[in-house]
Amino acid sequence: MKRIRLEIERRRNDKIKLILERKERGFILACIAGYYNAGKTTLFNALTYENKPVSDLPFTTLSSKYSKMYGSERILIIDTIGFVIDLDPRIIKSFEINIEDLRYSDLIILTVDASDPSDWFQIKAETIIRYLREIGALTRNKELIIALNKIDLLKSNFDIETKKLQLEHILKKHDLTSNATIVPISAKNGTNIDLLVSEMLSKI
Repeated sequence: MKRIRLEIERRRNDKIKLILERKERGFILACIAGYYNAGKTTLFNALTYENKPVSDLPFTTLSSKYSKMYGSERILIIDTIGFVIDLDPRIIKSFEINIEDLRYSDLIILTVDASDPSDWFQIKAETIIRYLREIGALTRNKELIIALNKIDLLKSNFDIETKKLQLEHILKKHDLTSNATIVPISAKNGTNIDLLVSEMLSKI
């Protein structure tokens, strides 16, 4: 167990060193975070023109994926693991090396599923923002874009505005309103991806 812990710590230090080297070379690190099945990898593919596998099952993404944003030589898009409600802390600990991507990122794109029922949507959004703050990935100075994804599954603009109000309330509660923006999108259909990219560029 001691040897394993030392090896994990060595790999974690190597990961941090690699991240810092990328930043020193002028790369901007934009991390996509969120619960599984929120459309993180679909959004990653839309921003990078990659074709990474997409699934509605948890842990389809087991390690961070990196790719340059389409049309940019400086912005690295990072697809991170999907979180799960009531996940055993020991499992979260096992992904700590990948969590360093979130901690050292310049921008977090928090992807949330707009099609979730209102109460479930509230719980998931609140939980992941609290968790990102707890691990030091989300501070008041960190740029944050909330990608309100899957708006193609909602019935009306009223439903979109209702979900946006829920998010605004959560951001205000956690004192994150100054650096946060909400962009309704459909990563699958490409809806408002141009607006998301514009918002990323303005923050960067």
